Amino acid sequence: MWQVIGSLLLPTAFLVLAFFMAPLAATMPASQVSMLQALPMILAALLMLLTLRFNRSRLFFSTLLVAAFYITLVWLAPQQSAEKSRLIVQLLSLLAPLNLLIFSELKERGVFTGWGGLRFMVLLLPAVIGWLLIQYQPGWAGALLDTRFMAHDLTSWTTLSQPAQAVAVAVFFVMNGRLFSRPGTQRGALFGSLIGLLIMLHYSMNIYILSIFTTAVLLMFIAALIQDSWSMAYVDHLTGLPGRRALNEQLLKLSGIYSIAMLDIDHFKKFNDRYGHDVGDEALRMVAQRIAKVTAGGKAYRYGGEEFSIVFPGKYADDVLQALEEVRRQVESAGFRPLRKERRQSSVAQPAAGSKGVKITISIGVAQRSDAWPEPTEVIKAADQALYQAKQKGRNQLWLL
Repeated sequence: MWQVIGSLLLPTAFLVLAFFMAPLAATMPASQVSMLQALPMILAALLMLLTLRFNRSRLFFSTLLVAAFYITLVWLAPQQSAEKSRLIVQLLSLLAPLNLLIFSELKERGVFTGWGGLRFMVLLLPAVIGWLLIQYQPGWAGALLDTRFMAHDLTSWTTLSQPAQAVAVAVFFVMNGRLFSRPGTQRGALFGSLIGLLIMLHYSMNIYILSIFTTAVLLMFIAALIQDSWSMAYVDHLTGLPGRRALNEQLLKLSGIYSIAMLDIDHFKKFNDRYGHDVGDEALRMVAQRIAKVTAGGKAYRYGGEEFSIVFPGKYADDVLQALEEVRRQVESAGFRPLRKERRQSSVAQPAAGSKGVKITISIGVAQRSDAWPEPTEVIKAADQALYQAKQKGRNQLWLL
């Protein structure tokens, strides 16, 4: 739940800000309105360049969709007759949420690739069909778009047609469900953009609301791109723990007294040989989840391979032994159950007592800053020596140097 809330914080902030800014924008001098109209296009161009640079095809196509949506409502629709303009808004009300849903579900497979070409078709084919419908205006199209299957009083609060309302509700619940099942910054931004698009469709004739909310949606995408880039640099993708770069920056901040623990999964190579690397990744994630819950003010990091680090700022080694021992016991008692079939039969891993799972254990070495080890890198080396002693003494134990 907290991950979902975190994913929605910035999108919500941008939408709230846009809500309060829209009335103020209506009071802008005429000379500044053109700048307001151009701002979303500048942001969209910048964002597409950034998404290409960072290979974020999902955000690239979502940005392209929002830009096309904005151009259509602000510049193309007003140049048409009232009937054609109304038909354009009705078509956008159906297609934009569906396209956004499609792009939110597609994997990152590049822009100028075969997969990217299919995504361009997702945008272009409905646009071509929509253009033909607008040009020839067949009677059945208007009747279909104006279909009513509920009492008019229930839906009269919005300018969206009833088919558009049905599509919006369906897309809302699907994207909301996906956000709860797999929260993340991109999913949060895409869900927020859906809300923004629906608001713009409701006020499709208001240039100020269109400009302000399009800007808000694009800022959501930029924030998501920045957050994702930061996460790639500082968070280990496999375990979800902060990675080596984050650890190195934390070490530079340390001063005074502190302790560092090094942790290693016992017999991990043999575990991989028996079960395969995919199952080994599952085991790493399980161990990381336990290590992340360490108490006594410790912060866990993935050091590399099957090795982890925990930094305890302002703590003597004696103050953290109980917390580390609890982590060791938690891992030992977890009873890991591989999801894939065994590949080889030779392994020291045995079923845990009272469990059908495989027993996984860790060894821990810990050291504190002292005159002998005044620098963080030296404390890590000392903790590594302690870890080696723990393994020499039989593994699955804690050793203080």
